Amino acid sequence: MKRITQLPIQKSFVVIIMSVFFVNLAVILFALNLSQTNSVEIDLSGRNRMLSQRMVLFSKLYKDGDETAREIALKACNLHDESLYALKYGGIAPEMGSGQVSPPSSKSIEKALFMVEKAWKPYRASVLKILNKDQYSAEEQEEAMHFLTSHTTSMLKINNALVQEYVMQSKGQRSTLLYSMIGYLVFLFGVCIIMLHFFNRFVFREIGMLAQGMRGIVEGDYEYRFRPGGGKELLQLSKSLNEFLEKVKKAKIYVSHLGEGNLDWENSENDELFSALERTRGLLLEERLATERRVWVNEGHALFADTLRQQSGDVGKFSRMLLKQLVDYVKAAQGALFLLEKSGDQQVLEMKSCYAYSREKFKQKVIPLGEGLISEVVMENQYHYMVDLPENYCELTTGLGGTTPRALLIVPLSSDQEVVGVLELAAMRELKDFEIDFVLKLAESIGASLLTMKMNIQNLKLLQEAEEMAEQMRAQEEELRQNMEELQATQENMIRAKNDRIGAS
Repeated sequence: MKRITQLPIQKSFVVIIMSVFFVNLAVILFALNLSQTNSVEIDLSGRNRMLSQRMVLFSKLYKDGDETAREIALKACNLHDESLYALKYGGIAPEMGSGQVSPPSSKSIEKALFMVEKAWKPYRASVLKILNKDQYSAEEQEEAMHFLTSHTTSMLKINNALVQEYVMQSKGQRSTLLYSMIGYLVFLFGVCIIMLHFFNRFVFREIGMLAQGMRGIVEGDYEYRFRPGGGKELLQLSKSLNEFLEKVKKAKIYVSHLGEGNLDWENSENDELFSALERTRGLLLEERLATERRVWVNEGHALFADTLRQQSGDVGKFSRMLLKQLVDYVKAAQGALFLLEKSGDQQVLEMKSCYAYSREKFKQKVIPLGEGLISEVVMENQYHYMVDLPENYCELTTGLGGTTPRALLIVPLSSDQEVVGVLELAAMRELKDFEIDFVLKLAESIGASLLTMKMNIQNLKLLQEAEEMAEQMRAQEEELRQNMEELQATQENMIRAKNDRIGAS
């Protein structure tokens, strides 16, 4: 088979046709041989001939006293009946496997079967008389035995005649089959010659031209177009190949655009090839968007990491600089940053910076803890993100007020579960998931920085208080020293005066 597939199509076709021819010839010869050697009818009629002789033999043995012969003779009688019925009406040959018997197909066989059946009836009756001796007298059994022995030869001749008829029929069928097969082979050979000529003229030549064109396409000649020719199928094949080449040309242009990074270029085709290319473009586009998002996030982290490193002791200045960068980077409409402060005996959220539409807003706003949405965010330490806000919603429940944004993100500024403030961002568009994640991670860093600044300010305040206390203690110590010196001088003067009075007296 491998050698055949390596041959040119024309030679392969010849090899296949000749192979079919010789296979058919072998099959026909095998069928002739099989029909000659396996004729069920011949075997069946021959067996009946033998059974008729066996019945006479075992009937005589049974009559002479051999009881075991009765069962053999009776079985032979029944088998003869079944075989004769199968030969007359057709069906499965008894006790011959699954061999099928056909009904008589000629007058001569019908006549021979009639003669066998006619001779068999009295023959069978005589056998049964002998085998059923308790139902018949000895004289009747003697007559039956005499009939069997006197008609054994005639029964054998009649069965032989039936066998010969079947043999003659088999020879006639083989001859008819042989001549038919010879005619069939001649016809098949002629058909093969005609088919070979037809295919050589209308198929092989066109296929050769198609093969030549396909070779050019394989070598990169996508401008080649097939010339329609041959039968209907080859015309359709040429048309389909030309359409395929047109699609390949478009696909080449499409792939070139993808290779150049032009992922926004689209096509109008709607087949599996371009659907696969569209899926590829979609995957590349998703990958590009994912890359752009990663770059955006990484650049943002780098930018704000630098800003967080530049923190100073001025929380207000730091908050304004941080909020301005964040609103501009996220492209939000406005933003505000609130810090958690103490006012008397209650905690409040004090606005430290507000930035909107690329301009810093100088607003003073204090929200008691427990009022508004930002207080809820502080107490729960969970961010809130809302879209499609109703009118005046911001004024009623948030710290921004004044506008009705499309989306609102409120994030707690916390570090180690300690909330130090709240960040609000309002946008006229819905924020993407990666933008929200970026703000959430940045809020943690801002919270840590604000907490650090808050602790630094407290430490600085404590340091200043300690220095002031130390200065006060130094001043008090100096005053005490001076008082001691004055007290000592007074004491010395008193002693001196006392001594002077004693010396005078």
